[in-house]
Amino acid sequence: MAMKGCKPPQRPKKRAKIIQRSLLLVSPGAWLTDMCQERYEVREKKSSKKRPRGLKAMGNMESDSD
Repeated sequence: MAMKGCKPPQRPKKRAKIIQRSLLLVSPGAWLTDMCQERYEVREKKSSKKRPRGLKAMGNMESDSD
């Protein structure tokens, strides 16, 4: 591999159709661009019970641990 003194092309070269078809056969889900991990995450329901804040909450934590 030789080093050249010029920039690489801005756009990557397109694959040949035969190679692209064979890649799709090997990995059929590669073309599903709208699939992502966020669609499969389960969102937990927020609890409606309000938690105490400040010093009252600190006092409750100490009494529970005894």
